[in-house]
Amino acid sequence: LRASLADDLALGGAADAFAAAQPWPHAQLRGVFDVAVLRAAREELITEVTATYKETDLFKVFQTGDLANIEAAAGAAAREKLPALLAVRDAIYSAEFRALVATLCGVRDAELLPRPDCSVNVYGPGGHLLCHDDVISTRRVSYILYLTDPDEAWEEADGGALELYGDAGDGERNRSGAREGEGVRCAC
Repeated sequence: LRASLADDLALGGAADAFAAAQPWPHAQLRGVFDVAVLRAAREELITEVTATYKETDLFKVFQTGDLANIEAAAGAAAREKLPALLAVRDAIYSAEFRALVATLCGVRDAELLPRPDCSVNVYGPGGHLLCHDDVISTRRVSYILYLTDPDEAWEEADGGALELYGDAGDGERNRSGAREGEGVRCAC
């Protein structure tokens, strides 16, 4: 995590923007992680981590196991093979990140799990995650960290934008298209 991130978000009014966002509170945060570390994590994922194809009526995706268990799955060499990926995961698990998310979302730190669910999804051609409510009893905040190729422009036609719909059935939608591999989306 960038050392000045909490101050930058406070000065930028991120919590106010989060609370005012429609149709649900959400925010797009840029510059949360060091771009070089994200590039390295992306490369490690491509070359060192196996994802399993999964398909249901809700999604069609390649997915890794929970990153909390990646050392056990990858063996003793995980720290050598996956230093950047583990650094990103450990930052997400950190007390500093939890405090940042709690402040941004207006929740108590105690409401957030010390080790949030953290896996990698890869959506190939035809891959998708359909509209869903994301209601899980232990989940207070959802987040997405996009690890797109930073050297290729991400166009709307590529898909992958986060779309939030209101619950009134009126079709209200907020489209939060990601354009950089470093964007993090948080929603309560």
